[in-house]
Amino acid sequence: MDISERPKISLKVAMSLDAKIATVSGDAKWLSGEEARRWGHSMRAEVDAILVGAGTVIADDPALDVRMVQGENPLRVVLDSHLRTPLSSRLYGDILAKGTLLFCVENNVEKIATLRQRGVEVFIVSSDKDGRVHLEEMLQILLKLGCHHLLVEGGGKIHGAFLRNHLVDHLYCVLTPWLIGVDGVSAFSLNSPELLSEALEFSPIKSRSLGKDTLLELQPK
Repeated sequence: MDISERPKISLKVAMSLDAKIATVSGDAKWLSGEEARRWGHSMRAEVDAILVGAGTVIADDPALDVRMVQGENPLRVVLDSHLRTPLSSRLYGDILAKGTLLFCVENNVEKIATLRQRGVEVFIVSSDKDGRVHLEEMLQILLKLGCHHLLVEGGGKIHGAFLRNHLVDHLYCVLTPWLIGVDGVSAFSLNSPELLSEALEFSPIKSRSLGKDTLLELQPK
């Protein structure tokens, strides 16, 4: 997909030294330190929209707003192919519903009507070969809505989908000083190739310390 047909896409992930974003139980609170979290909120203030998947909404019930720094809240985008996220989610409440966009492939008339009544914009789009939201179609819609810079903060499956489809322009990895172990939740859900030459490769741009954490900025090679 040509970049002129979609927003610029930055993917940001805070992860352990062994590339995990949570323990086996899903615990991820305070994985990164305060300085890294402040940097993350400053980045949110610089983009037009922030995107997560249904799994993140169900597990964390995020607000996806700007805190700790001054700045405007970006649009909030939820990829929820099969409308799994509960109506009780903060993103669909009185404060955050307006400015929240939901993309799905199923047409649950009653649930969609409720979401739209609350102010959530719901888009029913085509599905990809796995039955999930077709990313390129979703991105074209966001661009038409005036979104020129999208920040992806989803879980491992969302990260993997964007990376597999070569839809990441900048990758920001906040490395935290933890080792979580093999049963932790992976930051990137990707199938491993047989040959190293077939793996995704990134070129480092710069790095810096954020308190106890380290920020790496990379771009696709």
